[in-house]
Amino acid sequence: MVCAKSEYSTNLKTFQKIKELGFNSVDLAAFEGWQNINPSLISKDPKNLAEITSKELKKAGLSVCSINTGFSKKISTADEKSYNTIKKEYIAMVDFAKMINSPNITLPAWSLDENKNISKEIDLFAKRLKELVSLKKDSNISISVEAHKNTIIEKPENTLKFLELVWPDFGLTYDPSHFTMQGIKVEDTIHLFDYIEHVHLRNAAPDKMQETMKEGEVNFEDLIDVLKQNNYDGALSIEYFKGFDNEFNNTLVLTELIKDLINK
Repeated sequence: MVCAKSEYSTNLKTFQKIKELGFNSVDLAAFEGWQNINPSLISKDPKNLAEITSKELKKAGLSVCSINTGFSKKISTADEKSYNTIKKEYIAMVDFAKMINSPNITLPAWSLDENKNISKEIDLFAKRLKELVSLKKDSNISISVEAHKNTIIEKPENTLKFLELVWPDFGLTYDPSHFTMQGIKVEDTIHLFDYIEHVHLRNAAPDKMQETMKEGEVNFEDLIDVLKQNNYDGALSIEYFKGFDNEFNNTLVLTELIKDLINK
């Protein structure tokens, strides 16, 4: 995410920069009109796009640890026509992930509408996801949903309600920044760790989704300790956004910290 298109105009340039920074794997961003890949393009020809992406990854010396994706239509407000588009994109995304050897797909959570009943919204979201997974499933690919700020699962208690409805077909992509910015500590989310399939990492602070390593308040030591205790063996993706860490200083400091904590 930190490799802005204005500076890294192609996926290959992005991949090469990530490799230069010392990473061996990449978390692809597949959001319509944003970073690496458009979901609508994947649905048109997943095989061709997978071949192109695989060649670029190989040239850069990287593998894929996850695809962080959305849909070209909002699942929370989709009418029948839009939902059919989402279904096609979901099926193509699973095929695409298999072809590029991605072990995980992360999906976005349902947007929060404070005028609606959250419990009913969680039930409806779970129902729609179950419909999607019934269309396409690959035993080698985990599908997870990110507990994101401003969604119906931004609070740990609602995340748990949702996961209890969809597990084991869907798991959790855990990002402590979305809890930290709400003043929620890692220790208050421990009941979610059994469901984690993928992890996004960056530092954060109350009301700030991303913060410098010096000023941020995420307790990475507790986080890594609990992941170890739960025998988590998936990837940890560093996810600072463009415009915040353009020199990659925080990205690299966080990466070294996580390595030290893992090997501790």
